[in-house]
Amino acid sequence: MKWMNSCFKLVFLLCFCGVCHVLCAGTRVVELSDRFLELRGDSTWLIMFYAPWCGHCRKLEPTWGHIAQALYGTQIRVGRVDATRFTAFAAEFEVRGFPTIIFLRGSERAVYQGDRTTADIVGFARRMLGPPLPHVTELPNLPFMPTATTGREKEEGGIFVYAGPKDGELWSVYSWLADEHRYYHYFYTMDEEHLDKLVGRPLTYPAVVVHKDGSNSLYPGPEGEGVNASLSRWVLHERFPHFMRFTGSSLAQVFKGSKNIAMVVVGESKTGLLTTDETAFRDMLQTIAREDRNKYHQHFQFGWTGTPHLANNLVMTRLPLPSLVVINTTTLVCYVPPEPSHDLNHDLTRLFLDAVLEGTAEGRGGDSYAHRVQRAVLGAAWSLQEMWQGNPVLTTLLFGLPMGFLSLILYSVCCGDIMDAPMDEDDEGEGVEEYERRLARDMDHEKKD
Repeated sequence: MKWMNSCFKLVFLLCFCGVCHVLCAGTRVVELSDRFLELRGDSTWLIMFYAPWCGHCRKLEPTWGHIAQALYGTQIRVGRVDATRFTAFAAEFEVRGFPTIIFLRGSERAVYQGDRTTADIVGFARRMLGPPLPHVTELPNLPFMPTATTGREKEEGGIFVYAGPKDGELWSVYSWLADEHRYYHYFYTMDEEHLDKLVGRPLTYPAVVVHKDGSNSLYPGPEGEGVNASLSRWVLHERFPHFMRFTGSSLAQVFKGSKNIAMVVVGESKTGLLTTDETAFRDMLQTIAREDRNKYHQHFQFGWTGTPHLANNLVMTRLPLPSLVVINTTTLVCYVPPEPSHDLNHDLTRLFLDAVLEGTAEGRGGDSYAHRVQRAVLGAAWSLQEMWQGNPVLTTLLFGLPMGFLSLILYSVCCGDIMDAPMDEDDEGEGVEEYERRLARDMDHEKKD
């Protein structure tokens, strides 16, 4: 009997290894193959599609291991698949780029499009695992874990709570927004007495409250327009913390709102460190955002970026570091203080922000066709320069070889007529026709002889 049990366990282990195998000791990431498509059933997975030659994929590997560890003990299993080897697997999920992260549960699938940090990806997976609108009695301790690069806690974004009857226009719009934004943010429902306790005073219901930055704000109501438009705009305004980090994906989300972006631009090192001057400059704008919240909150989304090319591409020039720039998300007009960054203080910065609101600040750029072309050209040139600085040999191979082949093709096309052209009469040497006549005469002489 024991022998049969051992055999059964061995067969089961071999079958399981045919579907996947553990990458290495100490990791909970599972390597998947094409057989996963046949045997996955209704299980819940978070899968990364990667290519061995992809630099972004290699950069994500340690973070992916942290994610697997963070989700251990939940219903979510974390795996990865080589999309260049198992092409049928990648084709099934319509993978077009690398890395691609997909949440999978039965027939349900969702593609992750946020920042590639532990906190963001784990939050996405946990939100997708639960219902779009969980019912709670108090706000849960959300899993904001340290990022892999900085070790700092992730800024707390907006957490939305609804209380009241589950019918009517407000509930309908809130439910739709919860399903629309569940990839990025948390939406809950709560009993009225619990929401009163959270806010600290009795409310008129139905009501929607956002909790962020340690405080609560109540949705003010339609204010002369429909609930759909007003609640949607309010959620777009309130879903981010008062001072956030701008990345490529988060900046795209902020642009969906109508606030101006007030951004400190610094040069973050690969280890997530800033210089003393850059840290002080960033902290100055954060202090203004916190102290003057009532004045600027409706007009500006404050934050910072450690990736200068995000701001340089919008402003269409290379900004000195650190710098302050304000971007109108509707017109793409950018504003830069007239004073050098090292001369800016709290008062001068406030005067600059006031000038932007009053329309007296000098702007640059825009959203015209000419500006779009200029941004595209500058972005391509700067990207090429960064590639050359990072790896000149690889850049030479990528662009030198195609240019060499193109030059050979153009030379053969353009110079073919020159090679076939008849020689001038004045050229030294024997012409082709004269050579043929002389050869014919020689052959005649040989025949006569």
